[in-house]
Amino acid sequence: MAEHNFIKQEYWISNAPDVKEQLLQAEIYVYEQESKISGFVGMQDNYLAGIFVDKNIRSNGIGKQVLEYIKDIRQEFTLRVYKENKGAVDFYERES
Repeated sequence: MAEHNFIKQEYWISNAPDVKEQLLQAEIYVYEQESKISGFVGMQDNYLAGIFVDKNIRSNGIGKQVLEYIKDIRQEFTLRVYKENKGAVDFYERES
């Protein structure tokens, strides 16, 4: 995960089962473009677990669109972002 290169790969490998379980419990909203999944957002109740966009098509407004969708369907929600993930911090601050 290039966006989280400050976290050792072993962490992601050892926590993969937990992440899978969390995904199974989350509401997933998918962004499709030309019949291809280009991004998705995961929600756990009113917690935004993450927005994921294909790295090859980032900065084209997909993240903003899925975030706007969540804002439309949730009166309020929370999220957490690693401060080292400057791109995500900047994105959420800009779009809040």
